Amino acid sequence: MKTRAAGNNPVAVIWEEEIIMYLQHLYPVPEKIATGDGCFAFGAELAMETDACLEMAEQERIRTLFYQFTCTASTLKLSTKDSAKEEIHAVLHTGRGDSLEQAGNLDSSGGYRIQVLPDMITIAAKDSKTFVDAFTTLVQLIEPEDLSEGGERFLVRSVEIQDKAAMSFRCIHLCVFPETRPLDLQKAIRLAGFLKFTHVILEFWGMYPYKSLPELAWKDRAYSLDTIRELVTEIRSFGMEPVPMLNHLGHAAQCRAGRGRHVVLDQAPRYAMLFEPDGWTWCTSNPDTYKLLGNLRSELMETFGQGSYFHLGFDEAYSFATCPKCAREQEEGRFLAEFINRLAADLRKEGRRSIIWHDEFLASKDWPEKIVANGDRLHKTADGIAHLDKDVIIADWQYYDGFPGGEPTAEYFMKKGFDVLLCPWNEAENVRNLCNTTKRLGAMGMIMTTWQALPAYLRIMPDVAVMMWDAVLREESPRLPATETAALLRKLITGTKNFEDVGWIQPEVYPFEAGV
Repeated sequence: MKTRAAGNNPVAVIWEEEIIMYLQHLYPVPEKIATGDGCFAFGAELAMETDACLEMAEQERIRTLFYQFTCTASTLKLSTKDSAKEEIHAVLHTGRGDSLEQAGNLDSSGGYRIQVLPDMITIAAKDSKTFVDAFTTLVQLIEPEDLSEGGERFLVRSVEIQDKAAMSFRCIHLCVFPETRPLDLQKAIRLAGFLKFTHVILEFWGMYPYKSLPELAWKDRAYSLDTIRELVTEIRSFGMEPVPMLNHLGHAAQCRAGRGRHVVLDQAPRYAMLFEPDGWTWCTSNPDTYKLLGNLRSELMETFGQGSYFHLGFDEAYSFATCPKCAREQEEGRFLAEFINRLAADLRKEGRRSIIWHDEFLASKDWPEKIVANGDRLHKTADGIAHLDKDVIIADWQYYDGFPGGEPTAEYFMKKGFDVLLCPWNEAENVRNLCNTTKRLGAMGMIMTTWQALPAYLRIMPDVAVMMWDAVLREESPRLPATETAALLRKLITGTKNFEDVGWIQPEVYPFEAGV
C-alpha cells in the first residue's frame, strides 16, 4: 500500500495523483490514507453488520446517506448485534456474512479506521458519534459505474483510512429569524453533520412558541413545536448534540437592534418591567424576569432533550442596569457575575454547563478597538470576571482577521481559569486565525457563527470543517471548489424539484449596480 499522512500538508486539501476518488477531495481531509490494489464492488443492495448501539435516528441517517450517495440506486441492509465493547465495529459485504471480528480494534489514538478490501469493508470507531463520522467518509469513496435499472454497480477502491479530530468541540451556531426557512436550517444541519461537527446551537429570534410567554413569538411567523422537534432529530441523527440558546441579557427584543422591533413590547406593552427601560436588555433585578427566564429554559430543554450545554447569550448588552432598581447597584461587574452564577447553578442542576459570549468581561481601555468590539464601553463590568463561576464557558467571538499571531483575549480568559470556545464568522482569514489559535492554546474548541449570513454561509462550510478537523496550523486558508460543495449538498437534500429550494443563493439574475 502507498501511504500518505494528509495532515502534513499545510493546506491539507491537495491530493497526490495516486489517491483516486470520485470527487477531488474528502471532507474533511483524513489524517492518514494508505491505498491498495483492487476494488470492492456491489450492486443494488449491500449488507452491513454492526455491534453499534446506535439510536434509531442514527441508523436511519446511515441508511439514508448510503441511498443518497449511491444516487438513490442502492440500499443498505443494516443489522445490529449487542456488544459490551466500548468500540464499535462494522462489516459491509455483499451477502457472505463476514465476522465482525475482522473489523479489528483501534489503536490507543482512538478516532476511526476504515479498511476497504476487494471482498469486504470494515469500520472500527471509538463511539457511536465517531462511527457516524466514519460512515460520512466511507460514502464519499463510492464511485457509480452503472446506474441503469437492473444493472446497478458501484466501486470503492481499496484503501485504509485512519482518522481523528484535532478539536473535540466543533460547533455551528444557527439563528432562526422570521425570514429563515426550515429547509435552509435542514441544509445547514445536514451539511454540518456530514462534515463531522459535534454540536449545533439553535437560537430563536421571536420564532419559538413559548407557553410561558406566548408574546415572545411572532404569531404569524413562529415555528411549530413539531417543526423544531424535527430539526432536533436531524441534529441527533448525525450524532451531534443540539444546544438550546436564549439571550439572558442583551437582544431581549428578540430582534436585531437596527430593525427597531420588539417581539414582546410591540404586542404587549404591559410586560415592560421585565426589561430595562429601552427594552433591549432583560431587567436582572426583577424576580419576575428571573422566574420567567427559568421557565423559558425549561421549555427549550424539554424540546431539545438531554444535553450538556445551554448558551445564555450576554453579548451586546447596551443598556445594562439602567432601571431605577438596577441602577442602585454600585459594583456593576459583581452584580452581573452574581446573576450569571445563579443561572449557571440552576443549569448545573439540569446537568448542563453555561456558555456565554465574552463581551461584558473585557475592559475597553485594555485592548485595541478591533479586539473589543463591544466590551464594557457603556457600563463597567469587566472586573466581574473575578467573581464569575469557573464552570461557565466563555465563547470569545472575534470577527476580524487582523490577529495572525493568535487571538489574545482567548489566552486572557484561559489564564483566568475558564474553558474557552473561539468563535469566528464568515471571513476565511478570520476562521483560519482562530482555528490556529484554538490549536496552539489547546482551547476547548470552536463555535462557527452564521447570523444573518445563512443560507449563503453553506458555501464555505467545507472550508471551515477542514480547518477545524485536523491538527494543521495554516499559513493560508483552503479554497475548496464551490462545485463540490454543491455536489455534497445535492446528495444530502435529494428529491428537491423547486428552483427556490436548491443550492444556497436563490437569485440567478440580480442588478449589476446598487439601486438599479
